[in-house]
Amino acid sequence: MKSLHLYLIVVKPTIKIDKIRNIKLLDNVEIGNKQVGYKEDKCYAGYFDTQFGTCFIYINPNIHSYIYFETKDNKCLINYESEEKTKELYETIKNI
Repeated sequence: MKSLHLYLIVVKPTIKIDKIRNIKLLDNVEIGNKQVGYKEDKCYAGYFDTQFGTCFIYINPNIHSYIYFETKDNKCLINYESEEKTKELYETIKNI
């Protein structure tokens, strides 16, 4: 079974690919207050308020392409090193 591993200083969730549902590629996300985690110029990591409710986030806020997905227990928002790479990752996850 394939899993998506997100390694962070504050948390280390493992999300099984087959548990992902409602996956979306977005170019605009409203990110509000940090609940728990890290928020600097090039990295937001942890739990933040969003337009989807509280989400686990691991993003570079300067990359304006995001992958949003849900599992039974979590809402997640991630991106990769560029908008193009984020779109490629989205297609890979979506097609597994």
